[in-house]
Amino acid sequence: MPRRDPRRRGCASPAAQGRGLVAPAVRRIVDWAVRERGIQRVEWRTSADNTRSKALASRLGLRLDGTLRQVSPGPHGRIDLEVWSVLADEWLATPRTVH
Repeated sequence: MPRRDPRRRGCASPAAQGRGLVAPAVRRIVDWAVRERGIQRVEWRTSADNTRSKALASRLGLRLDGTLRQVSPGPHGRIDLEVWSVLADEWLATPRTVH
């Protein structure tokens, strides 16, 4: 059976940033992935310089796994990516309100 790649990417437009739109959307997607699709591990990758994205990952209950140093080209040279994740049992053990 071929393995499907569940990776998805996303970003908020500048007009949507800071309006509280992303957290509920991501929370709902992760909840759906874990509860409905049976995904065992959800991963979040972000530039090590992206403080807003890292703060959101932390607020959602993801844990920092580590940093991939100079893994990706950026506008001013190679950039580091942080990898955050949450396991299904961790996600399900934390009470959440999903609207």
